[in-house]
Amino acid sequence: MKKRITCFIYLILLGLFSVSCATSSGQDKKGIQEEVKNDARVEKQIYKGEDISLVVMQPCLTDVSDSEKWIARYIQESLVNKFSTFTQMYIANSENDDLEYSEDFFTIADNYYVNNLVSGSIQETINDYEFNFFIVDIQNNENSSSAECHYSLADIESGRAVNDITIKLLKGLGINLSASDMRTLTATNTEENTALILLAKAYVAEKAGNLVEAIAYYFEVKGTYQERAYSNIKRILYFPIPKGSLEEKSEYLQTTQKTWSKMFKDLDSYLSLKLPVVIYNFSSVTKELNSDLKTARFTVEPGMKIIPNRQAITVWKEIMDAWEGIKAEKEFAPLVKNLHGASQQLSQVQHTYIAVAGLVDEEGVRARTPGYGEITQKIILQYSKTFEIKSRKKYFNDREYRKLNFNNVQLSEVEGELVPEVFSLEKSYGGGGTPNVKLETPLVFSEAEWE
Repeated sequence: MKKRITCFIYLILLGLFSVSCATSSGQDKKGIQEEVKNDARVEKQIYKGEDISLVVMQPCLTDVSDSEKWIARYIQESLVNKFSTFTQMYIANSENDDLEYSEDFFTIADNYYVNNLVSGSIQETINDYEFNFFIVDIQNNENSSSAECHYSLADIESGRAVNDITIKLLKGLGINLSASDMRTLTATNTEENTALILLAKAYVAEKAGNLVEAIAYYFEVKGTYQERAYSNIKRILYFPIPKGSLEEKSEYLQTTQKTWSKMFKDLDSYLSLKLPVVIYNFSSVTKELNSDLKTARFTVEPGMKIIPNRQAITVWKEIMDAWEGIKAEKEFAPLVKNLHGASQQLSQVQHTYIAVAGLVDEEGVRARTPGYGEITQKIILQYSKTFEIKSRKKYFNDREYRKLNFNNVQLSEVEGELVPEVFSLEKSYGGGGTPNVKLETPLVFSEAEWE
């Protein structure tokens, strides 16, 4: 009987405890829900610029080198993207809008039906880039916001510069980002940021008439902008059938012929530089002293190899496919005949490359040997409509490493440990009095970097 009473009391206490825990849990959950509601109310109360309409111009560039002209386009697209993402302002810029810098603010504002205009300038200095940006209130003819700062090229490429400018310009408009938006903005999406840089570089190349370079940049774009990039490639390589009078057809075909002539020439140069990739693996270095006790033999394994660059092959095939489309239309027959030689040369690509390596000491001094380690390999492309582009891994596995041998290395002329290093990549023309051409900025990677 006593045992039953004890159990009964235990069950009552357990029940009370459960009710207490449930009540506590309910209160905690309710507290969390209230916090979420409060955050939502705060978010809702934040001014997002609902009554502002604007258009973003490319900034004016001063003393900026040709290789960095992409910065203007990149900043413009990035600002448009961030304004659209983090505010409720009306942004008049459309995709592929090439609104460049102009001082005619009022006309631009009228054309885009906006009451604000984003403009600015970027000047390259000795050590960095000076940014001066502002937003013009067209109705009052005054600056409603501004941002001034200095940034390095690394700051620009990383997205830090445009993030800072975005925050400063929005703050001047009275738009303060929420904590969550601020975290999202400052945590730069690397893939998206890289894509915007590549799109900007492609844009500059295309404006300069360097269509092969533009296509190559577009093919590098990944992620959410990839479809847009490929659409631009198709646009570049689309040539409508000539129509109209004989004079109009003549003018159109002459212009198209000039475009393709330059494109073939640029494609040949592009392939010479970008088709070969040197991959090295110098993980094993065997050293043996020679009998003269002053020189040594070095064997480096597995060594080096030269493989085709899949990206370059993709660019080549896309352009050659477009040319096949031109050849299929009888209206282009005169143009096809005139460019037969150039197109035929690029239908059958055969290049020979020589990768040169050697040994260097701790000071970077090259060891003197009777000859450097060299490997010679050919890359051949034969175009057809059914040409198949292999996987990146397949191109890598199809070529074997070649080990490097260095004999009679003079030990007295070096300091400390000797290590192998790739010195250069050259294009060979097979002798006959034509010297090899050393490629500028060749594609050279360790196996780990390539993977």
